[in-house]
Amino acid sequence: MLPFLRESRLKGDELAALVSKEHCYAAAYHAIAILERVGVISAGKQSAIEPHALARSHVECLAGTANWVAAARAQESRRPDRLFDDPLAGQLAGEGGFGWIAKRAHWVDGLAIRTRFFDDFLRDATRSGAIRQVVSLASGLDIRAWCLDWPEGVRILELDRQVVLAKKLHTADTAGYRGCPHATFISADLTAGWTHLLLDERLGFDPAEPTAWLLEGLLVYLERHHVERLLDDVAELSTTGSRLGIDLVSGSVLDPRRNFLWLKELREQGCPWRFGTDEPAALLECQGWDASVVALEEAERRYGRSSSDSPMQGSYYRFVTAYRKRCDR
Repeated sequence: MLPFLRESRLKGDELAALVSKEHCYAAAYHAIAILERVGVISAGKQSAIEPHALARSHVECLAGTANWVAAARAQESRRPDRLFDDPLAGQLAGEGGFGWIAKRAHWVDGLAIRTRFFDDFLRDATRSGAIRQVVSLASGLDIRAWCLDWPEGVRILELDRQVVLAKKLHTADTAGYRGCPHATFISADLTAGWTHLLLDERLGFDPAEPTAWLLEGLLVYLERHHVERLLDDVAELSTTGSRLGIDLVSGSVLDPRRNFLWLKELREQGCPWRFGTDEPAALLECQGWDASVVALEEAERRYGRSSSDSPMQGSYYRFVTAYRKRCDR
């Protein structure tokens, strides 16, 4: 790849096309993602080569949280009473992911419940055939595109940082999960403009059709104005009959008097919790969604698990599912 670095204005996709002449696309993007992570390639719109760039943005730091969640999924998958089976989670988590979760074993049940809850949400949303397109924003390192029993004709579109998607695609490819013809993976920064990427006619997304949206493990890391903008964009792209799944913490969880040490640790790791709300349904209902809220403690009873020692505990952590009852577009 070094000869290509002399081309100072090559974009990531152009680099991938060049490198893939000798290697598969997944491996090409994996290599490019490493260069982006260490600052050789910028994460900006032009994806230009910046040999001296060293800074990591807040959004780039969040890419590491996907490793933590993958480690939790790997541990859950080893249980005889597992709520799901993720055969690639261990490889995707890496040493960093397992190192993080080893010190926070009390998080595993909460993250396992969250994964199963949204697995069920997606199954239910697509089962009737009314919804044939699924969009996962900040999809992370889950392999739902390969492993969920999707009805025939459903299209999956996943958006996340290039470094995250590249790792997932490369790991899946080397593990024998070659190709995912019903899925498209889109490199995007969700705190910047992203809707034009999804609306590229070559991807097949149609805002006139109902969509199942998933925003899992995302909103808590964003500033309020980014949350509001993101939800506005989703609403703008959602016709009547669309479905939405998100998870939220209460505003009180962000009170340092309550969770000082945990919040301090997250700040030091570059991924602080920034958004919470005590009115999760109201957050969506003003945009035409009919929302239902399930507290973590209710989901615990549903799945026979307990996460009472986690900062995600009880009624302070909520799963919100919503139905688009009106469309003002």
